[in-house]
Amino acid sequence: MSVQASEAEFRVYWQPHCSSCAFVKQYLTRHGIPYRSINVLEHRDAYADMARIGAKSIPIVAKGDRFVYAQSIADVARFVGIAGTVVNVTPQALVERIDAILAAAARYVRQLPDAALDRELPARGRSYRVLAHHVFGVVEAFLDALERETLTYESLTREPPPALASSAAIAAYGDEVRKRTRDWWQSWPHKRGDVVMKTYYGDKPMYEVLLRTASHAGQHSRQLAEVLTRMGIAPDRPVPETVYDGLLIAEQALD
Repeated sequence: MSVQASEAEFRVYWQPHCSSCAFVKQYLTRHGIPYRSINVLEHRDAYADMARIGAKSIPIVAKGDRFVYAQSIADVARFVGIAGTVVNVTPQALVERIDAILAAAARYVRQLPDAALDRELPARGRSYRVLAHHVFGVVEAFLDALERETLTYESLTREPPPALASSAAIAAYGDEVRKRTRDWWQSWPHKRGDVVMKTYYGDKPMYEVLLRTASHAGQHSRQLAEVLTRMGIAPDRPVPETVYDGLLIAEQALD
């Protein structure tokens, strides 16, 4: 299927069960912005078209040969002509929400039977083991970027190492990331969040990257809870929905 489109048409390149993909599609729809939806796993020309315009990861919003990475909803808003999106969640509150999200994710992972870890999400080819690791990995990538100066796409898509072969091992890893996050925030001197971070989608204030991190981990934690529910396992102490208020999260946990 070709992705050739009118120069006047917005296009969203995405894949299933991707947190920022789901949110940007919802965001555009709610603001009445029409777009062509391009699932890169179904359109054979999608990656070639992205490469042609210089895009190296998804999701992106494109028009003609111009595009923005949808990890930054502020960039998307400017690109499509939506008045600025205001997020009223303080950096302190974001860290507290990340803590609650990681705690819940660790509980959910401990409920996953080891025998189910190689099962895959529908329409994506992502195993439950990769999903479980990813919830914590996105936060670890953020913390690593603060030390190494750059948040890379590769750091966010790292596969779980062979040592994380059981639910208990993945949950223990999650506990370590949660502790590291608490320790970082306690000693971090720039709590207003205005320090600029280098990311693969541009130089951004730390606050914006922290918001994306909380939203990213939050959506995938919700997906873990949905996976358990579909297996007939009641998620252990689900976090209140208020934890997700103000985050950039789509309504549906799974596409």
